[in-house]
Amino acid sequence: SFPTRRSSDLFSARIIVTTRKPSNRIASHFGFLKRNGLLSDDSVAAYLNGPDPERIVDRSRYHDMIERYEAAFGAGRVLILPLEQLEQDPQSYANRFCDFISTTRVTLTEQDIKPVLRSARARNILVARLGKYAATTLRRFGLLSLLGHLKSSTLLRRILFKETVQDVVLDFGPLTRDIHTLDKEYEALLIAKNVKSK
Repeated sequence: SFPTRRSSDLFSARIIVTTRKPSNRIASHFGFLKRNGLLSDDSVAAYLNGPDPERIVDRSRYHDMIERYEAAFGAGRVLILPLEQLEQDPQSYANRFCDFISTTRVTLTEQDIKPVLRSARARNILVARLGKYAATTLRRFGLLSLLGHLKSSTLLRRILFKETVQDVVLDFGPLTRDIHTLDKEYEALLIAKNVKSK
């Protein structure tokens, strides 16, 4: 639930929402679930045809989420940062972020914009599940620094995952039309908020 302006001490908070074209976000979320051994379905269409497809679809309904934030905090305190802008123009993305939080702009270097983790799939579902459980345990005990080192370990990633070229899946089975509608609503949202996605 969102706080009301009258009762909240968070009225001065600034909300930053990173968005992504829904079809791409859903395909990526599905890949994340598979990589961590949480799913064994062969296709995103098969998963979306299962008992709980809304779990990864609803998170792309940005309009409703942003509307609630703006109602609670004011439109001027909500910044929309499309992932597409980060991919196409990282400096512009960084400038908008710095301006929004009223800090000095930074000039990004090649090191800043280099991809950190490549797309990958689990080598073995059981091993991936064990790795996910270990990561959750480390977070629970506040060992985030150790977790960060482990996640960036090339050796560990080679043991757990095999790198793949992750294609964006455009066939979402019975929900294809709904997801394409979400894509159109997303583009309309960015236009209405005067946000460039690229």
